[in-house]
Amino acid sequence: MSVDDLQLMITQAVGAAMKPLQDSVNTLQLEITSLRETVEKLSEELADKDQQIQQLETAVKVGLDEREQYSRRNNVRIFGVKEQSNEDTNNLVIDLAKKMGVHLEHYHIDRSHRIGKAGERPRPIIVKFVSYAERSSLFSAKKRLKGTGVTIREDLTKMRMDLLKTAVSHYSNNAVWTIDGVILVKVNKDRPFRVRSDGDLNKLMKNHPPSELQL
Repeated sequence: MSVDDLQLMITQAVGAAMKPLQDSVNTLQLEITSLRETVEKLSEELADKDQQIQQLETAVKVGLDEREQYSRRNNVRIFGVKEQSNEDTNNLVIDLAKKMGVHLEHYHIDRSHRIGKAGERPRPIIVKFVSYAERSSLFSAKKRLKGTGVTIREDLTKMRMDLLKTAVSHYSNNAVWTIDGVILVKVNKDRPFRVRSDGDLNKLMKNHPPSELQL
């Protein structure tokens, strides 16, 4: 037997011995590839589920906020009215309305009181009117208070107040306002955009950067 024949026999023997191992390796590689594909698919499905959950949470949060805001539709907050000892806030509101040319009587007001801690500045007065009509008559005349140091604002939920502050910080007071608790942002000559959530505001800022504001 020649050396070449011996080398061939050894090569064939080693190959025969290694074949089962190679087959096992190939099988494992296929299984690993299959598992990797399964993991990637599950990861995508999990990401989709997370997105759906976030969307549902946002929808629930916005829905609850809208209900709370609706419960405040007859309210306003009045800032800048000087505090007096033994004051009757209902009388203060009625006197202010008279100066604004708006007729109010005690029976138009459900209740009113100061809110917040006493300090150097007068605390705001929150007023709940008996009807939306009386509330609107006072709120629609708020421009007549310009230059007096007194302002009237809507009674917003914490969520909407935070959104309003964020919107104003990025745009401006002239471009952001509220109507019946709805936050509106005007970024061009078209109709204003309604902001109901952080997602709405983020989308608005992405599509209409404050630096490109055109009014």
